[in-house]
Amino acid sequence: MRIVIVILLGIALSSAVVAGQQATGRPASRVIERADVSGGVLPWRLVQTTNQTGDRETTTETEHIPGMDGRMVPVRETVVEVIRAGRVVRTNSETFGFALSGQRRLLETREVIESSTESRVQATDTTWRSDLNGRLAISERITEDTAVTPDTRRTERTIHRPDLEGRLRPMERTDYAERQTAPQRIQATTTESQVDVNNRWQVIEIRNHDVRSTGVTEEAEETILLRDLNGALSERSRIRRTTSPSADGGREVVEEVEERSPVAPADPVRMVRRIVETTRRAGSGRWETERQVFERDVNNRLVLTSSETEVTTER
Repeated sequence: MRIVIVILLGIALSSAVVAGQQATGRPASRVIERADVSGGVLPWRLVQTTNQTGDRETTTETEHIPGMDGRMVPVRETVVEVIRAGRVVRTNSETFGFALSGQRRLLETREVIESSTESRVQATDTTWRSDLNGRLAISERITEDTAVTPDTRRTERTIHRPDLEGRLRPMERTDYAERQTAPQRIQATTTESQVDVNNRWQVIEIRNHDVRSTGVTEEAEETILLRDLNGALSERSRIRRTTSPSADGGREVVEEVEERSPVAPADPVRMVRRIVETTRRAGSGRWETERQVFERDVNNRLVLTSSETEVTTER
């Protein structure tokens, strides 16, 4: 399957909007269109507009797909309002669905409150979803606390969900610890935990990251440890990624995925997938990104299994 994605960026004429976009570095309007040349996926369009007045920014995103008559019709709309007040940022969003008659119906609301100091960032993200009767009920709350020093960064992220009685309880937790071990090297560990049936935290996954820079080339390696049936953590997969810039401002990213065989878990991990993503200049203000995926076939050979091309045009 070969998919072509075209992105058109347009700048609105309003002086107030232009001034706001200059401050945020984002275009005032943006249209993304996806077309599958093989005919297997429906066309899709995302229209995004942004307006800013002072410390308040409002973005509206509307998704369109073909209707019964083939014309593009809206199916989902999200309105996001960001208000900045000093070191506190409040983000409110509402997501609407569209009935066949075109009438909007509120599906979800979110509120994100983020406060920061020079060495700490705290955030709370709360989501309410609509039931069949249109009533909103809290479905999830995420708290995140990040502490930063010149050489380290630590983040604790906890997800709370309602229990059977409707009370919010912590269910999942992510602990991230990062440290710079050399001028061109960063090592990090991500630990995922869940609450078991006895309401105790159990580690289910550990990811170790190692990122090294040599000149303009960046090499990253990630190892993933998962809990097996006996409750022990063991290495299941390894991901290696090399990023190299090109002379025209583009880049090439080569990612190799190594995994342990599900039928021979005692064997060492071996490379099962290679992903090559190349971004190159295709003209003035125009970029083309090609993504190729190679996987092993029954004869243990790496063969091309999918190819996607994305074209981005700024105007």
